[in-house]
Amino acid sequence: MSKTRTFAAYLEDEYYDLMFNRLNSYIYQNRSRLNLHTSLVADPNYAKLDDLHVMGVTFKETEDDRILFRAAIQADIIVKGWSRRDYEEDVASAWFSISFTGILRCGLNMVTITSVGEYSKECFNKEDALSQYLIPYVYSSDLDIHAEKFLRIR
Repeated sequence: MSKTRTFAAYLEDEYYDLMFNRLNSYIYQNRSRLNLHTSLVADPNYAKLDDLHVMGVTFKETEDDRILFRAAIQADIIVKGWSRRDYEEDVASAWFSISFTGILRCGLNMVTITSVGEYSKECFNKEDALSQYLIPYVYSSDLDIHAEKFLRIR
């Protein structure tokens, strides 16, 4: 058994089918408004997910054992449609976001997809963000505040 090096790789290995089915459904339902044209298929009337890759994951902290995370997904989508000469097929590439919730207790449990949408960069909010190792970010300007909190707990 090989060890997974990153959470993104773990997510892709363990939840590929779950992500694939939800994303494929989203693409089918929104195919007319998604920008999936290619140089070969300018106006696709068919779109189906072929493959997906987790490119990154961002995490948010909660008060309990729950964890919220969002995966940036690069998707390969088979598109079909009429070209100038014939009915053509091509592969389009698009980015999507899949948001999850799960319970961190003796591993990651009860993972659920909460939303799927087109990818958009969100402003980084350091207040409740966690690193890729699930550790809260601590900035040098905030070290005194965190040290005082730690000393009050003890």
